[in-house]
Amino acid sequence: MGEKQKMLTGEPYGPADPELTADRLHTRKLIHTLNHAEPGDAERMRNVCRELFGLNRLLDGITEPISFSARRCTSTSIA
Repeated sequence: MGEKQKMLTGEPYGPADPELTADRLHTRKLIHTLNHAEPGDAERMRNVCRELFGLNRLLDGITEPISFSARRCTSTSIA
């Protein structure tokens, strides 16, 4: 069983695993893209949110900027 699968099942895992490290970097890039999207670029914001959260129809009506906040070891919210 790989480290990612261990993590997803709640087992002890090695966070330095290359796959997990690549996933974290990819996620940080997506959050950066979301936070620096041009005002009014709703399509780009929707696409990033879909990839980050797996949201589809929920985001279809969004035309305003999305406020996103994520902190390690605390809650994550979309406003």
